Amino acid sequence: LRQVSPGTLVKPGDAITTLDDISLIKVDFSVPERYISELASQQTVAAQSDAYPDRVFSGIVATIDSRVDPVTRSIAVRAEIPNSDGLLRSGMLLTINLVTNRTRSLTLPEAALIPVREQVFVYVVTEEGVSERRLVEVGRRKRGVIEALSGVSVGEKVVIEGTHRIFAPGQKLNVIEERDLPKLNDEISG
Repeated sequence: LRQVSPGTLVKPGDAITTLDDISLIKVDFSVPERYISELASQQTVAAQSDAYPDRVFSGIVATIDSRVDPVTRSIAVRAEIPNSDGLLRSGMLLTINLVTNRTRSLTLPEAALIPVREQVFVYVVTEEGVSERRLVEVGRRKRGVIEALSGVSVGEKVVIEGTHRIFAPGQKLNVIEERDLPKLNDEISG
């Protein structure tokens, strides 16, 4: 959009129009001081905009300020987000998620857990089709998904629904449906 009409007298320094290179979006944001130890150059960021709620724009941390703001106790960070499709525009408000502490983990739905006093159990379906009660050590939790630190292995079948119908370990089970579980990496990141 131009800011002067044809034939208008312009002087040096007058703004005629604005040109923006939006092929790479630079986003400045602040990170609380307590997370400085988790910040690193080239770290992954995930940005979202209200204009495109179902879309995640990935980028990297390009610059980390050398000083902590003494008033806000936060540090300024600049991320660069490739914008080859031109969806993002200068001045847009973005929500930034800084991806930290990403690990591969074994996950279970919280519905599979059976709490007994201070311990947590799950029922595993053995190759013979019978129930086996296992003590599980629970790690991180988020939105109905838990990290299983011990007690179950990859590939084992865990009872999610109908645990109240299992009266004792060793009971013959009738598996009605098998489904893939959400991955903790998709659900939980630091």
